[in-house]
This record gives sequence, C-alpha cells and structure tokens, in this order.
Amino acid sequence: MESSSNSKGCLGQFLAYVRTYKGAILAAEIVACIIIMICFGASWTKGYMGLSISMLIYTTVIFIIFMCSLHTQMTFIHWGWTDFLRTLIGAVAFLITSLIVLIQHHDGAGIAAGVFGLLTALLFGFDAYITFPKLKQANPSPVRTGGSFFVLKEMGRACRRDLRMVLFHILMKHHAGSICYSLPMGLPVGGNASPKLSSISLLPECLE
Repeated sequence: MESSSNSKGCLGQFLAYVRTYKGAILAAEIVACIIIMICFGASWTKGYMGLSISMLIYTTVIFIIFMCSLHTQMTFIHWGWTDFLRTLIGAVAFLITSLIVLIQHHDGAGIAAGVFGLLTALLFGFDAYITFPKLKQANPSPVRTGGSFFVLKEMGRACRRDLRMVLFHILMKHHAGSICYSLPMGLPVGGNASPKLSSISLLPECLE
C-alpha cells in the first residue's frame, strides 16, 4: 500500500510538472534527444550518438531536480546559470552536428537525425531565450540564504573594522608618549610590520 501511494505521488508530481511551461519544454527536449539517438544509431554516423546521449542525461537530471524542487534545497548551485548553459550548449552543438551530418552524409537515417537535430537546436535555443531573463530569480541571493559568500564577506568586514580600531588606538597612544597595549589573538606580527608600528615600544609589564 505504501509503495503504491508513493508511485501515485511520483506520477502525479510528474504529470503536474509536465503541464507547466518549463516542464513541457524539458519533456520535449528529452523526447527529441531520444529520437535523434535512435536515428544516429540506425545511420552510418553512429559516432554522433554521444551528443544526444549526453544531452539526454543532462536534461533528464535537470528535469528531475526541477520536478522534485531540489533546486530550492541545494542553494550552493546557481541553477539558473546551470540550465542556461545546458540550453546554450545543446543549441550550438545540435546545430553544428546537424549541419555536418546533412552536408557530408546522405543515408536516410542520417538525414532524419540531421533534420531532427536542427529542430532540437531551435528548441534548445528557445529554452535558452526564455531562461536568460530569469537568471537573477533562479537562485536566492546569498544574503537571504546565509550562504558561505555572505559569511566570508561579513568576516572580512569585521576583520577590517577591528584592524582599523587597533591601529587607531596604537597611533593615539603612541602620540601620547607611551603605550600599553595587548595584541589580540591571531594578529600577524613579523618583519613586515609598518614603520609606525615598528617604532612603538611595548612595555614588558604589559605583555602576557
């Protein structure tokens, strides 16, 4: 009973996503890749099957990720750019391959693969055209997700702010005539220190 309910849920999710605009385009791209793969397999140019197989796998993975809404959980990948690069590469690769097959080979299956390849190139190109304006909306910004980019950026700001405060207090006490300052943990001290800092004498009784 549980397995049957899960299968019905997956089938309903699949049918619901196929009815969407993006889901219908991805499903059409998958079917087109399968047709081209069959045509190349029956022609004299079986070497071109690699393109249809690779794009079939790539498109199927994107279809499953979008159908299951996994792109909202794996926010470390910009899925908008990933999908756009897939469509752009598919459009250019199918266009070039189809033209080569139509010019150099004249068997029936090869010509059918070339014609379907041109149509698939147009389909991938249209997908790239509608995907490009949505790139900024495809992945949430790092500020809202609390991603590593935002964390590193805030850490850099905090380090620069603390360093400015340290240098300010050192210079103020240096101009006053004496200094008793305890350096924070992790502050680099070495031979590359600036002339102003190297001229400051730390009192031995202030050092821990």
